[in-house]
Amino acid sequence: MNDIKALFILSEQIKLFKKLADPPSNYDGFETYETSIKQVLGGASNAVAKVKAYVEQVEAKLDELRSCPQTLVKKNQDAIEKIFGTFVPGEGGPIRKSALAKLEMAHKLQNLSKDIINDRLNELIQETEIVCAKLKDGTDVWYDDIDNLKGCLQSWRDAKAKSFEEEEKERLEEERRKAEEQRKRREEEERKRKEREEQERKEKEERERREREEAERKAEEERKRKEEEERLRKEEEERKKREEEERIRREEEEKKRRLEEERKRREEEAARKKEEERQRLEAERREKERLKKEAEEKAWRRDPNNWDPVAYNRDCGEVDGKRAYHNGISCVMASPPGGIGKDDLECSASDEVDSIIEVLETDEKPVSSLIEIKSTKGTLKTEVPSRLYIPNYSLYSSSDETVVKVSLNGADWIIVAPLPTTSKMEEQEKLVKKLAGIDVNDFSSLKVIVVTRPRCQNIIVDRPGISVYSTMDKNVKLFVPRNAFETKTELKLMVQSVSDNSLSSFVKDNSELENILAVSSVVTLICGRHPKKAIEVDLIKSSQKQSNGKFQRGKTYQMYTSKDKVWKFADVEYKGHQDDLTVMLPPGREKYTVMELDMPSSFPKENVPQIAEALHMCINKTAVVMVAKQHENDLKKCEVRIIRRDILKDTMIYLSENGYTEGPEPSAEFNLQEGQQLEIICTGNIEDESKTDTNERLTYLSYMGGITGALSLRIKDTWKQKDLPAYVGTLRCTVFKNTASYDSSLSRSVELTISLPKPVRPRTAIGVARVRFPYYLTSLTSYLSHMLLKDDKHIWESVLKSLLGESEFSSGHRIAKRKFVDDNEEHICKAMLLDWMKAKVVHEDKLHPITHALKYNGQKDIAELCVHFVNFQKEHLSDAVMTEIANSATMDPRTLGQQLDLDSKVIANCIKQHPNDTKGQCSAMLMEWRETDGVIKHGEDAQEYLRTVCSSSSSSQQNIITNDSHDDDLRSDEPHVDDEADQKEQEEQGDGLHEEQGDRLHEEQGDKLHEEPGDRLQEEHKDTNHEEQGERLE
Repeated sequence: MNDIKALFILSEQIKLFKKLADPPSNYDGFETYETSIKQVLGGASNAVAKVKAYVEQVEAKLDELRSCPQTLVKKNQDAIEKIFGTFVPGEGGPIRKSALAKLEMAHKLQNLSKDIINDRLNELIQETEIVCAKLKDGTDVWYDDIDNLKGCLQSWRDAKAKSFEEEEKERLEEERRKAEEQRKRREEEERKRKEREEQERKEKEERERREREEAERKAEEERKRKEEEERLRKEEEERKKREEEERIRREEEEKKRRLEEERKRREEEAARKKEEERQRLEAERREKERLKKEAEEKAWRRDPNNWDPVAYNRDCGEVDGKRAYHNGISCVMASPPGGIGKDDLECSASDEVDSIIEVLETDEKPVSSLIEIKSTKGTLKTEVPSRLYIPNYSLYSSSDETVVKVSLNGADWIIVAPLPTTSKMEEQEKLVKKLAGIDVNDFSSLKVIVVTRPRCQNIIVDRPGISVYSTMDKNVKLFVPRNAFETKTELKLMVQSVSDNSLSSFVKDNSELENILAVSSVVTLICGRHPKKAIEVDLIKSSQKQSNGKFQRGKTYQMYTSKDKVWKFADVEYKGHQDDLTVMLPPGREKYTVMELDMPSSFPKENVPQIAEALHMCINKTAVVMVAKQHENDLKKCEVRIIRRDILKDTMIYLSENGYTEGPEPSAEFNLQEGQQLEIICTGNIEDESKTDTNERLTYLSYMGGITGALSLRIKDTWKQKDLPAYVGTLRCTVFKNTASYDSSLSRSVELTISLPKPVRPRTAIGVARVRFPYYLTSLTSYLSHMLLKDDKHIWESVLKSLLGESEFSSGHRIAKRKFVDDNEEHICKAMLLDWMKAKVVHEDKLHPITHALKYNGQKDIAELCVHFVNFQKEHLSDAVMTEIANSATMDPRTLGQQLDLDSKVIANCIKQHPNDTKGQCSAMLMEWRETDGVIKHGEDAQEYLRTVCSSSSSSQQNIITNDSHDDDLRSDEPHVDDEADQKEQEEQGDGLHEEQGDRLHEEQGDKLHEEPGDRLQEEHKDTNHEEQGERLE
C-alpha cells in the first residue's frame, strides 16, 4: 500500500496549501504569515523528497521485473541446447527412436517458453513438431533435421523479429543502397579530380608569373647594390679626410685643455682647502648649536611646565548641593614627553581610609581620598621624576600646613612637601581648587594621601648644632648640641597652644580631663635624621590654672612621646627659676612630642600618661554639630548632618531651600577625631524604616563634608503617647572611641528630639482638580519615554535629573513607582514627565526645557526628533484635521473606537459627551487616539491610517451598526457605570490626598489653589475648549 500512502502524503500537502490564510493587511501580522508559509513549504519539500525516492525504487523494480522473463527464457534455451548436444553424428545413419523422449522434453520446454517470447520460437516449435511426427510415424530422422533444429534454436536465441522474406527484402534494399552510394562516390571522385586538375593549372601559371617577377627584382637589386657601393666608397674617402683633419684639431685642443685643466686644478685645490676650512668652522658651529639645542631640549623636557597633564577620572557626587572637592578627578599625572602614558597606569580613589587612619599621626588629618596607583607595564622609570597631583580639600586655618604621605612600592609611608602646579594645568585648576603635587619615579605601585598638620617652623642644623627660639611661642627654646647630626639636617618645630576655653570644651568629650589644672603648649619636633645626642627643649614659663583669683597648685609632670605613641615621663633639668626647666629628649628618635601637665596632688601618677594621650588627641579633634531637619510637606522625610561648625550656616540654607525647615535646633558642639566611628539610631516611639543594618557604623571625615544621611521616619506604635500632641522620638548619635589605648566602648552620645504629627480626624473632603494638557504634550511623554529607553536603559534618569533636579527626581521617582505594580521603567518615566508638567504653569513652555535637558546630556538627536514630533502633531493631527477626518467617517462611532483599540470606558465617555451627535463622537474618539501609543507606532503615516480606518465601506458595517444599536438599547437599562467609576476614582484620590502628605496630586491641588484669578480663568476657558474637542483627562 506504499503507493496509496504516497498519494495520501501529496494530498495532505495540497490541502495545507489550500488552507493558507490570505496575506495580512497590516505589518503586525506579517511575521505570523511569513512563518506559516515557511512551515508549509518545508513540509511540502520533505513530502516530495519522500515520494520521489519511492518512485525511483518502483522504476528499479520494474526494470528488474522486465529482465526476469529473459532470464527464465535463457534457462530454457540452455536446457534445450543441452538436449540437442546429446545427439552426436555417427556413420550417417538415421537417429534411433530412443531419442523421442529427449525431443518431447525439448518440445515441452519450447511450449513453456511460448508465452514468454513468441517470435522465432514458433519456427523452432514447428520444426521440432515435424521431427517428432517423423519419429512417431516411423520415418527416419537424419542429422540434417537436427541441424535444422539447431539453426532454428540459434535464430530463436538471436531473437530476430523478422521473417526470412523480410530479411531477403532488406538484403536487396541494402545492396541497392550500397550501389547508389558507390555511384555517388564515383561521381564525387570525378568532380574532385577535375577540380584538382584545374587547381594545378592555376598554380602553374601563378608560379611562372612569380618567377618572372623575381628575376626582374633581382636585376633591379643588383643595379642598386652597385650604385650603393660606389656611393659608400666616395663617402669613405671623404670620412678619412675629415678624420685626419679632426685628429689634428683634437690634438691642438687637447694641448690647450691640459694647460687649462692644470690651471683649474691649482685654483680648485686652493678653493678646496678654503672650503674645507669653512666647513670645519661650520661643523664646529653646528656642533655647538646641536649641543646647545640638546641642552635646551633636555632642559625643556625636564621642565614640568612643558609636560602635558593626564587626568584620571572618578565618580563625582554632591553633598548639600555642592559637588565633591575633587570634581570627578582622582589624580593628575604629568610626565616628560615619551614617558608615562595614560594607559600605563590604573588609578583608583577610595574614601575607605580606616586602615590609613592608623598610619596617620595624631596631629595629622586627611584632606583627600586614598589614591592607589598600579602600573600595567611593570616598573616605570623616566629620565626625571614625573609629577603626580592629588586633589585635596584645604579646609583648615592658616595655622595648618598641607603635606603628602606616600607609600612607594609597598614601602613605609614617608612625608613629602607638596609641589605647586604648572602652567599647563589651567584646565585642571578650573575643576579642582587645590592640587598637591609630588615627584615619583622608579615605581610599580604607590599609595598617596594628602593630610594637614599644624604649621611647622623649618630649622636647618649642621654639625656645630644650634639654639633657637620658636617663632610661634617665645617661651619655647630648642637647643641641639654639637655633633648631634653629622650632616646638614632639616628640623620641623611645631608649637600648639591650649587655651582655657579649649580645655573646657575637651572636658565635655572626656570627663577625665577635668583633673587637669594647667597645661603648657604642646611642642612637636620632627627630625630629618635620627639624632645621635640628646636634644633639649626649654619651657621657660609654664601657665597656671586660676580659680576664684587663687592659684591652684598641684603636681607638675613633663611628658613626652616618640613615634611609638606611648607617653612617658621625661627627664628634666631646672635652670634658675623653678618654673623654667629643660626637657631632655633621648637620641635615636625621629619625632618627639612634649607637654607639661599640672595635676592635683592626689591624682595617681600612673594615670597621667593616659591623660596626656587623651589631651593630645582632643587638641587635634574637629568641633562639629549635629543637624536634623524634616521636610515641611512630609515630616517623615528627615535629613541628618554631622558637620563642622564653620559650614553650619550654609548647610541650613541648603536644607531650607529644599524644604527641610522643620525639626529641632542643631546640637551643641562636640569634638570628633578624623576617622572616628559613629552610629546614628532612632529611639523612642519613632524609628527609621529605611535602615536595614542596625549595627552600621559611619566614619567621620571632614574633607568629605562630614556625615550625611536621609531617614524615612515612621511611628512604632500609634497607641502610645496618646496624651502628647504628637509622636515623639529621639535621634541619637553615638561616638565610639577608637584610639590605641582604649577599647571600642562608647565615649558619649548626642541626642536630638524629633516628632511626627498625629492625623487630624475627621477628614474634610478635598476637591480634586484635574489638569489637562495639549494633546501633543501627552503623546510627547510616551514618545520621549520610548526613545530614551530604546537603546540605553539608564540615560532617562540623567535626563530627568537635569529636568527636575536631584531632589525632585528622587521624590518623583518614588511617587511614580507607587502607580505601577511592575517596575516598567518606560511607564515610570512617562508618569514622572506628566507629574512634572502638572507642576508647571499651564501657559509655560514645556518643550524647551525638555530639549535643553536632552542636549545637556548629549542627546541632541532625540531632542530634534521631539521637536519634529510635536510639529508633526500640530500640523497633521490638529483639531481641524481630526474634525475633517471624522466628517468623512462612514462607520459607527463605537466600531470606530474598537478599530482604533480604544478602551471601552474611553469609548463610552466619548459617546456620553456627544449624545445624538455621530460626527462629534467620531471626532472625540480620533482626538483620544492621537494621545495613545498608536501615534508612535504609525509615525508619519498616522493621518493616512486614520483616513483609511474612517473610509471603510459602510455596507460592511451595516450589521454591526444594527447590533450596536441593540446593545445601546440594552445598555440604556443598566446603571451609569462610568459615573459611578468616576465618583469612586475621585473618592480614592481624595483618600490618597489625606493619607500621603507628600503625594504629587496634593501638590498640584495646592498649586491650583494659589494661582492668580486671571490665570485660573484662562485655564478653565482652555479646559472647556479641550472638553469640547474630546481631550482625555490626565
